[in-house]
Amino acid sequence: QNAIESLNKKKNLTYRDLHWLFFSQWNTTIGYLTLRDFKNSRESVNKVIELAKKYRLPSTYQHAPVTQLINICIIENKYSDAINLINNNKYLDFFYKSHDYEHNFYLIKAQIFKNTNQIDSADFYYQKSLATLSKSVPVWLPARHLEYGQFLMERGRKGDAIFQLEKAKAKSEEYKSLSVLVASYKNLDKVYYQSGNLIKAYQNNKLYQQYNDSLSHEYKDKELALLDVQNEQKKEEKVQQEERTKMEFLNKMQIYGLLTGVVILIIIAGFLFYNNSQKQKTNSLLIQQKNKIEDTLTQLKSTQAQLIQSEKLASLGELTAGIAHEIQNPLNFVNNFSEVNTELIDEMQQEMDKGNLAEAKEISNDIKENEQKINHHGKRAGDIVKGMLQHSSSASGKKEPTDINKLADEYLRLSYHGLRGKDNSFNADFELIIDKNLPNINVIPQDMGRVLLNLINNAFWAVRTVEKPLVVVKTEQTENQIIISIKDNGIGMTEATKAKIFQPFFTTKPTGQGTGLGLSLAYDIVTKGHGGTLDVESTEGVGSIFILKLKV
Repeated sequence: QNAIESLNKKKNLTYRDLHWLFFSQWNTTIGYLTLRDFKNSRESVNKVIELAKKYRLPSTYQHAPVTQLINICIIENKYSDAINLINNNKYLDFFYKSHDYEHNFYLIKAQIFKNTNQIDSADFYYQKSLATLSKSVPVWLPARHLEYGQFLMERGRKGDAIFQLEKAKAKSEEYKSLSVLVASYKNLDKVYYQSGNLIKAYQNNKLYQQYNDSLSHEYKDKELALLDVQNEQKKEEKVQQEERTKMEFLNKMQIYGLLTGVVILIIIAGFLFYNNSQKQKTNSLLIQQKNKIEDTLTQLKSTQAQLIQSEKLASLGELTAGIAHEIQNPLNFVNNFSEVNTELIDEMQQEMDKGNLAEAKEISNDIKENEQKINHHGKRAGDIVKGMLQHSSSASGKKEPTDINKLADEYLRLSYHGLRGKDNSFNADFELIIDKNLPNINVIPQDMGRVLLNLINNAFWAVRTVEKPLVVVKTEQTENQIIISIKDNGIGMTEATKAKIFQPFFTTKPTGQGTGLGLSLAYDIVTKGHGGTLDVESTEGVGSIFILKLKV
């Protein structure tokens, strides 16, 4: 507000002044909205719109505040006001000129019409959203087909719902969206059952149960089978011990037999013949048991590999929304500064034609500064894509010098935006406290990123029902260790839960929302893969803190 007052006092505003005046007022709007002060936020965004109109700023400066005004109406459940803004505001024509925004604009309209019970209009815009989405960001198609299918189910249009849900299933398999795939199976089970197609309902229910329960049940069954085999092996060892005792006894009998005569020798020979046949039967049984144990171990290893891959796919799916949000910001900056530079070049040429070289030079400095920002945000987008590729690729197992502060910062933001992408009603404060003198240490970046993502996701999950949720990630160095702590003020854990938290398949989340493998794999990566430690401190009703220690 001080910046706005200072700029408003100037008589002749340059283009650069207008740029900073606009963004100062825009940031004031965002500040009020963050505080959920809708009245002041609405007044501030209207001032932004007036600035854009008054000084004829580019289209990107005009459509963004109008869009924000629509979002405020939706948050306050004022759907009729939102519809009026959409239908009567010319600045929203920008959406129709860009596939990057058009699909989201149609989705907003569909959701508004759905909530105001204007079913035909909602149906129309759901279809338009899907049509434009396939041209721009197809990775979001699984979730969009799923939402439209659920809408059709609610309307009782079973045939159309089945078509959209089958599309959601196919696209989620194509784009590795595990959560959408499971939800598709669940909804298809329900709609096929309602349609009377019990075979299809059973098939989809079976696949749904398989993705949620089969792997864990299979793993437990294999553990029980292995215990049975081990018990059988112990029985056989006992039989062998008894056989050795018998052999010792027979040896003594042979000695006594030499002394007692030919008759006893004949008796011993007969007994030895019987005993040898029994031994052959025992050896044959041992070989069968050995083969059974080897087969069981092979199946267990295969199951373990499948479980680890499923957890990695789930981790990759959680990143998708965060990556999309993160990469959109630098791309928006690149587009905005490029458009500003085009207008600045025109302005500079006009000044040069007038012979006003001093003003032209000042404008050229603005252009140079904007180009540096374009370069900076372009590199930022490249870094995000590189990080995504590293996360999705299989770890090479090779450790390399890594900036832990940078890794913590990146995965804290990706975790939050990923959760927001799946549930836009989720909100939480988060804070990163870093030790600026932290040295680079040798770790496997992809694996350590998965550990941080899992721990931070769990922290955000724990605070979802808290009135003022807060997650704090902190890095610090002792004499020979780097310590990373993830703290939340969530629901906390009981002593019984803390004792089991790192066990495979143990989870406190509802069925279908957690495999119970994340913390187990994170523990193995830290302790076995990097020689570190992972501990937890928690008080029920107060919060939890996970403490990760790595050697320098």
